[in-house]
Amino acid sequence: MLSYLAAALPLQITASARLLALQCTLRSTTAGTVSIRTGLIRGMQLGPGTTPLDELRQAQWLHTFAPPKPGSEGFTAQLLDAALRTQAPA
Repeated sequence: MLSYLAAALPLQITASARLLALQCTLRSTTAGTVSIRTGLIRGMQLGPGTTPLDELRQAQWLHTFAPPKPGSEGFTAQLLDAALRTQAPA
């Protein structure tokens, strides 16, 4: 998965956005939806005001259903990467 993400994500994506992409990939359902909770974001030390999620949205790698708000329980997103959505869980 790390090799695939290295090839699939644009070169300008930062390391923190790649870490978030990996977490989204590993936690996604077979339909490509993912729910990331605030505790995970806090544990990855991607505190408020960072832009990894914005980077992934701008790269059109995922779409969030509602922008995360300060103090919210996290965010829910749809992965837009077609190759990831066709993979069977192992």
